[in-house]
Amino acid sequence: MMKYSNVLDRLMSMLNKLNNDTLTFVAQQQSPQIWYDRGYFEGCIQRLVVLGYEEQLIHNHLLDKGGVVYQLPTEDRFLPWGKAFLHGMEMGEKEISEVLTENNDHRLSS
Repeated sequence: MMKYSNVLDRLMSMLNKLNNDTLTFVAQQQSPQIWYDRGYFEGCIQRLVVLGYEEQLIHNHLLDKGGVVYQLPTEDRFLPWGKAFLHGMEMGEKEISEVLTENNDHRLSS
């Protein structure tokens, strides 16, 4: 089994890459995949904040102080890119919880 700190370091590295790869997602409505990927990133970030990892996210330049993340405009929720974004968010939140639970992080009491 991996040591927990190694898992968190690997998550931060993956999230940095995903963030960099999706910085221009708003301008790419023709590409639902980049919207899914950005939604996945945002879902991971939101779940990590809820679980108490805000300081690590700020330290890794993945979150500004105050925890502001992208808010999908209501009118985009039913468009292909909006659906992709929301599905990505759902999966990101779910998989972060699974990864941390599988690696025995005892802070997961939410």
